[in-house]
Amino acid sequence: MRRPRAERIALVAWALILPAFASALAAGLPAQPKLLPPDQAFRLSARALDPTTIEARFDVAAGYYLYRDRIHFSVGSSGNLAAELPSGLRKHDEFFGDVETYPAPS
Repeated sequence: MRRPRAERIALVAWALILPAFASALAAGLPAQPKLLPPDQAFRLSARALDPTTIEARFDVAAGYYLYRDRIHFSVGSSGNLAAELPSGLRKHDEFFGDVETYPAPS
């Protein structure tokens, strides 16, 4: 069934206007920030303190932070190792709620 001429013109107009409107809207939005790869945002260094203790340190890039409850260590297939972590800073995160974090040094 063929649509009335006025309806066809309206549909064509919308087909032409919507892409232009979407482009204009997208141009007005701030660009998504480019995130650093994890190995650059959270540089890890480690050293043996004694035969059973390894000290691990993260150098956190400016503007980033680690979630304390997301840090886990393992060696091979032995599973997670016990880790003594210092207290972090409390923060309300928009994705995870109230969390403890390790931010970049100021």
